[in-house]
Amino acid sequence: MVDSGSNSPIEGFRLSPQQRSLWSLQQTAQGEPFRAFSAIRIDGDLSAARLQEAVGELVSRHEVLRTTFVRPPGIKSPFQVIGDEAQFSWSFVDLSGLVAGQQENSIAEEINAAQLFDLAHGPLLHLTLIKRAADAHVLLVSLPALCSDATTLANFTRELCGVYAGHEAPTEPMQYADFAEWQHELLEADDKDAQAGKSHWRNLRDVDAQVLSLPHEKRVVRSELFEPTSIAVDLDAAGLEAFAREQETLVSTVLFACWQALVWRLTGETESEFVLYHLFAGRKSDELVDGFGLYANYLPVGCHCEDESFDTHLRRVTDAVKEADKWQEYFDPGTSKSIGIAFDFEDRDTKYNAGPITFTVLDQYACFSPFKLKLACVREGAALSARRTPRVSSIATSSRRT
Repeated sequence: MVDSGSNSPIEGFRLSPQQRSLWSLQQTAQGEPFRAFSAIRIDGDLSAARLQEAVGELVSRHEVLRTTFVRPPGIKSPFQVIGDEAQFSWSFVDLSGLVAGQQENSIAEEINAAQLFDLAHGPLLHLTLIKRAADAHVLLVSLPALCSDATTLANFTRELCGVYAGHEAPTEPMQYADFAEWQHELLEADDKDAQAGKSHWRNLRDVDAQVLSLPHEKRVVRSELFEPTSIAVDLDAAGLEAFAREQETLVSTVLFACWQALVWRLTGETESEFVLYHLFAGRKSDELVDGFGLYANYLPVGCHCEDESFDTHLRRVTDAVKEADKWQEYFDPGTSKSIGIAFDFEDRDTKYNAGPITFTVLDQYACFSPFKLKLACVREGAALSARRTPRVSSIATSSRRT
């Protein structure tokens, strides 16, 4: 714990390296593009009062859900300040008197009218419960990306369902402020592992300095909004799963290898060495898996492409991803340039049961870093989908706004 050292001391904790990097990005961002959001359908005879009570239990259990960010005068980065009370923003909207089409339009308006976050005062957890019928509701959950990543959203839904059903809470979670301090200790360490990890990322910096230019790409103006759009595509999940098993690797690695090869062809690179950014969950330790907060990180992965068999290319990509995963705790996002072309893969559970009540994730989104172009893949049970998400202000393509 640290304090501001000012006349009015503020006790708080240092930002994690991920939060510190994101805070810096937010200072020049227009609007609030860096947020985490989920829409959850709830089927059954729901008690809104019990659901609100269950949310309060989660906020009491996880400090990051009641954290604000206070920056005293003269201090470059804020502190994480953990509130004592389980406060959150809660609103209720009754659409049961509308027909289905009107309900869909109203829900879309609720999503697009998301509240701005008051990072210094909070509360930062915003929820809207929408009633469509006596046994049909939609819960909208929104957090600043400083407090959440995609895994946190999934953990929130799973835990909320369990608490609502009256299940005993899991073991005491790792609190995010403790994780942040642990991350700083790793980055400040000078033991054998720390030296090897830091050396791995230093060796990629020269390659990372190369700028990949995409076809039809326009010059990026610094003041332009970061407004990504997306184009969704369904993939052959069964075929990809079978191929990955045959190659003794992961589906996510197969997709990343395909993405590397495609980017190499699209950019017309004569140089075979370049970097793409791959999302890692930052939760290698079992005690971090159920944690709430911004653990995830986009890490630079060195790419080597040439005219060769895909099997050979895939083996090289598999090794590169494993190496990045091995040293991910020693990556400091503050030392990297802004992300250009990225990739992420999410294994998403979509249904949770609370007795007669069912929670189903309709949509989930977490953005904590700008990018030029990203392939985002989601596996939901037996289904696999991908979204090509370009930054509309820098890529001259027509695509559907989401």
